[in-house]
Amino acid sequence: MDRQQIIQYKSSFDQIVHFIRNEEGEQVEVWFARELQTLLGKSIEKNTQKLPKE
Repeated sequence: MDRQQIIQYKSSFDQIVHFIRNEEGEQVEVWFARELQTLLGKSIEKNTQKLPKE
């Protein structure tokens, strides 16, 4: 994975991050599964296209 891909993935994760407060009042970053599924589904699809076919 090259630097540009890493920057692109980080940017995508930053766009869907949510912040909540835990029981101690600290701010915590969380991601919702549905949003991750959409984001990672695209990544998985893109990567599996590179796999050789049997």
